[in-house]
Amino acid sequence: MTTSNFRTWLKQERIRRRLSQEAVAKKIKTTRVTINRWENGSTSPATCFWGPLSKFLGKPIEELFPEASSEKPSYGSSDVITFPEKTYSAIDSIREDDSQESKQEQIGFELSSVKEQDQLQLKMQRLEIMKKRIELQQKQLLYARNKIEAVLEVLEPQVSPDIRTMVFEAAFSYLESLPFSDEVSIPLPSLDWIKEAFEIAKRNYAQLNLMQERGNTTSNQSLVDATLLSESGLSTLTKNAALLHIQETTQTSSETLNENKHLTHPISGDPPAMIMSQKHIKQPLSNPYQYMNAVHRPEMFFGRSRVLRRLYSAIVSQQCISLVGSGHIGKSSVLRSLKFPEVQQRFEYDLSQHLLISIDLRKYLQKSSDDFFEAVCKQIAHQSHLPLDANGLAGEDEFSEILDQINEQGFHPVLLMDAFDNITSNKSFGRDFFAFLRSQAAKVSYVTASIAPLSKVCSNVIETSPFFNIFVVCHLESLTPEEARELVIQPAERTGLFFSDSDVEWVLAQAGRHPFYLQRICYHLFD
Repeated sequence: MTTSNFRTWLKQERIRRRLSQEAVAKKIKTTRVTINRWENGSTSPATCFWGPLSKFLGKPIEELFPEASSEKPSYGSSDVITFPEKTYSAIDSIREDDSQESKQEQIGFELSSVKEQDQLQLKMQRLEIMKKRIELQQKQLLYARNKIEAVLEVLEPQVSPDIRTMVFEAAFSYLESLPFSDEVSIPLPSLDWIKEAFEIAKRNYAQLNLMQERGNTTSNQSLVDATLLSESGLSTLTKNAALLHIQETTQTSSETLNENKHLTHPISGDPPAMIMSQKHIKQPLSNPYQYMNAVHRPEMFFGRSRVLRRLYSAIVSQQCISLVGSGHIGKSSVLRSLKFPEVQQRFEYDLSQHLLISIDLRKYLQKSSDDFFEAVCKQIAHQSHLPLDANGLAGEDEFSEILDQINEQGFHPVLLMDAFDNITSNKSFGRDFFAFLRSQAAKVSYVTASIAPLSKVCSNVIETSPFFNIFVVCHLESLTPEEARELVIQPAERTGLFFSDSDVEWVLAQAGRHPFYLQRICYHLFD
């Protein structure tokens, strides 16, 4: 029977390294059945395995097997021990018998689970069919992307990257909103549709620039177009009657507001503003709403309780997680909020031994993997306040060395990688890069944020990397009705202003429960 300490150490070390019993067996040069027996305590390792096990577990033989010290013969260092030839033959025979016994047990196990294997094979065939369908959908989406690129190149070769991005976001939102006739085919955007999307994107971009340059707040049309472009994916752009209805509604609301001296409407054509007597305003108030950027103050972060609790739980358990959500849904804000001590306290998590390292991968479209590792190592050293020394190493070697040093100090780094979609198309971040990240998963955890699941944003070269198999997906959707109301009401109330109930209903009717549009509309109303 094996000692309890050895059993515990073997199993804990195998789980820590995320190895199967078969993988450990290959390292020790034995069988999976034997490893299973050792962990269950039904048998003890033969002395020929003591050395490999000592090396694998990183512990001396005497500590693993106390009986080793009592069984060790006393002889001088110059003595040589020899055994008769029959002894070696007997040892070989025992090993062969043990191997045959293990094989017989394995065969018996396989025969007893033929039915389960048939079911598993059937499931694998279904998964293979699903995989082929997904691959075909990816090819069709790539074709749609190339088609849009070609049309934009003809319409305006030097188109702004921002305009190009707006058209692509609208395209894929539009495709997601359409009902597919079957599970394989994907409808493609027409030429007229691309032209219309391009014209609206240019108009929105121009209005946004004017508004930023002149401080002009008469941008209700831009908000309406942006909402239609990004949220509905142009599926309603051809319905001019809907747009006209929105314009008429805002004009009517504006006329009503002009009759009330206590209400202001900083956005031309927009209804409701905050209610407050002018004599109470002694100096200009700072706008509490975000306009274009991610939330950078904890008091401006609302809701997302379920998502945050799940992310914190994954971080504490050293699990890797992929945060997936549409454009501007708040992925960057969620990743930033994970680092706020106030948010951590709200969920009663102690992350004092975790180093949350933020990496915005939008900055790495033209950079190399060495740039990535250098930036990460600098952040680890800065946050830990420890004298870490990479010993002149660089790139992957530097990262691995820093991880070893920081783990020895009791810290566990967590890489919060925002806009993960960006580096999957960068050739500097190839299969070897992701394979290396996977090999370090015992020392560091990863949290990614992307518009689509990782399997869909990766090129064919890297999509089969084992790195992408260690993630659990967490979807980020719109706010709940209660969270949306809090986002509208509370920031203004903190400044001494407040929205009426009808104002709140109007804002929610225009922006829905999308945090980006809620922030933009409230920003203009506050001004």
